[in-house]
Amino acid sequence: MAETSRPAMHEEASVATGWVVAATAGLLGLIVVALAVTGGMFRLSRNRDIHTEQPPPVTVRDAPRLQIDPAADLAELKARDTLRLHQDAVVDIDAAMRSVAGRGDPYAPLTQHETGRR
Repeated sequence: MAETSRPAMHEEASVATGWVVAATAGLLGLIVVALAVTGGMFRLSRNRDIHTEQPPPVTVRDAPRLQIDPAADLAELKARDTLRLHQDAVVDIDAAMRSVAGRGDPYAPLTQHETGRR
C-alpha cells in the first residue's frame, strides 16, 4: 500500500547552536592569539644575543661532615636493630631461619616436630 504523505516533522535542537558557534570561535581566537604571542616572543628572543654574559665562576666547597665515624654509626645502628628485632620475638629468629633453610621445600606444610606441638 502506498503511504499517505504527511508533512515532515522536525525536532527542535536541544542545544542553542548560536552558543556553540560562539564558544568555538572564541576558543579558536584564543588559540590564534596564544600562537601569535608565542611566535613573537620566539622572534624577540632569537634576535637577542644571550651568550654575551659570562656565567659566574663556580666555587667548590668542602663537603659537610655529617658523620664523624660512619663505620661505628652503622655498627651501632645494626646492633640496635638486631636487639629490637630479637627483643619482642616469641621464638628465636635465627633458629627459625635455620629450620626453614634446612627443609627441602620451605613451602611444604609443617610437621608436628617442626611446629613444636606434640
